[in-house]
Amino acid sequence: MDASPGPSNAAGSPRGLSARSRLRHARPAILRELDGEAVLYDPAAHEAIYLNAAAMDIWRAADGAADVESVVVHRAASSGVDIEECRADVVHVVDAMTRHGWLKWEASAAK
Repeated sequence: MDASPGPSNAAGSPRGLSARSRLRHARPAILRELDGEAVLYDPAAHEAIYLNAAAMDIWRAADGAADVESVVVHRAASSGVDIEECRADVVHVVDAMTRHGWLKWEASAAK
């Protein structure tokens, strides 16, 4: 998987979406974990990707309920890594997974 970041705004979401935009799985997949890492498999497309611990957490959080910023804050708190470093990691993983069709953006409702 090419994991180079795509176009993003300062909040880490693709242009036109905010840090409050939500992530959702773009396709059904099977997650198999082993020792803090995982493989994500799409049986319909016969595609699989490797997920490290950070990517696995992001996949789990992509339920349409959590926004990007809450994923960043959770990752920073659980890993003990600086929030800006976590933000960069989350943006990197999300950009790669959305470009390759594993995740999709869902705009949050205006309040």
